[in-house]
Amino acid sequence: MDRKPLLGMNEAAHVVGVSHWTLRRWAKAGVVPAVRVGRKFLFRRAELEAWLRGGSAHGGQSPQDGGGHGRA
Repeated sequence: MDRKPLLGMNEAAHVVGVSHWTLRRWAKAGVVPAVRVGRKFLFRRAELEAWLRGGSAHGGQSPQDGGGHGRA
């Protein structure tokens, strides 16, 4: 499996287990850790994995905290 440190929207949505539309909405709202580059969002794999575990990598709510309805 490819372990790129930065993921695009579709790759990150696959990791989180939600649609890219849901992930985009969460990124815009600050729910999921993301980096905005111009009009695009990029996601650090390590931060997403920490967020999924409930570690809330940089201020976003984890799914367990009510930050989303992906993997809880």
